[in-house]
Amino acid sequence: MDTLACFYTDAGRCFDAINLTKRVVELRKKHSGENHPQTIDTMETLSLLHHHTGNYDAAIKLAKKVVDQRMQVDGESNELTIKAMERLISLYSAADKISEAIDLTKRVVGVRIKHSGENHPQSINAMETLFSLHHHVGNDDGAIKLATKVLDLRMQVDGGNNKQTIDVMESLSLLHHHAGNNDGAIDLAKKVLALRLQTGAEDDPETIATMISLSNFYSYADKHSEAIDLGKTAVQLSIKKVRGQSPSNN
Repeated sequence: MDTLACFYTDAGRCFDAINLTKRVVELRKKHSGENHPQTIDTMETLSLLHHHTGNYDAAIKLAKKVVDQRMQVDGESNELTIKAMERLISLYSAADKISEAIDLTKRVVGVRIKHSGENHPQSINAMETLFSLHHHVGNDDGAIKLATKVLDLRMQVDGGNNKQTIDVMESLSLLHHHAGNNDGAIDLAKKVLALRLQTGAEDDPETIATMISLSNFYSYADKHSEAIDLGKTAVQLSIKKVRGQSPSNN
């Protein structure tokens, strides 16, 4: 029945997949118990199917139950439990339940730091999720404070030229801009641009996007000459990129 449910899903027949997966869940509960690993796995699949059809209430209800059962069976620090919490965070975010997502992400951050250390990549990833959620609800101070910490950790773990480090630096620049700190946004965006030029081509889409962001920051700061010059460069590079990709040049 699990295989048939997969076939239904692949064929786009999600509601048939949901009905069959519900039956599998009940059969697994009856024959193996609610806390059996296969029962929990099937409940997780059912939650994902509900999410796929946009039924967030049902998806969240099941995902919360899965987290509770993983806690009982595997413990809080088990990777299966943490992954279940992270899936629930994604559901909360998709359903715009950001307060719940923030609370659970804080818990995940705490668990990951406790058991893997602050410098572990998964701990840093969890902190990135948390500062994004803070930004989503308009908590600029909280987002900036945490993003600054994440940037410091990325610099220590991955180095200044690593793409993830550069991406976090750019996110922090945007957070400063959103908070009205254009000087801070400009300083960081200039560093991001220099790093992108060091590590990639000047006509790379990410480099051009950084130029556009920086030119916007200049404009907000009434540095119109810098904004125009950099904006022109971004446009010229974009045109060059498009021409280089056109069929006539291949």
